[in-house]
Amino acid sequence: MKDVPTGVRIIACLCIASSVLMLMMLVFSWPALTKDHEPPITFLVATVVFPLLLIWVGVGLYQLRRWAWWIAMVLITLSLLADLLGLRSGSGLLVALLKLVLRGLILWYLWKPSTRTRFK
Repeated sequence: MKDVPTGVRIIACLCIASSVLMLMMLVFSWPALTKDHEPPITFLVATVVFPLLLIWVGVGLYQLRRWAWWIAMVLITLSLLADLLGLRSGSGLLVALLKLVLRGLILWYLWKPSTRTRFK
């Protein structure tokens, strides 16, 4: 296996850890979510498929797969756009700014030629 850069390892671990936390939150909140009504299918897709996608991307990043790099870049860019909308709405301004900075740094790190060329 290729030598995985430390930054890529951290990003891959963050993808997997956040996915596990999302799935755990879904499992533990399921009784409250289904108490009065059945959740819509879009909610189920967003709360199950997205974490599974993040796990897949995290493993792919750790293995330095090019497809995982592309998916990560798309997801981070979409998240940045969502953070910009959060800034515009004014609610949770500090949190939106912190997320914007963190995602911007991750995007910059993955885009650097020394990092980008490691993905095959």
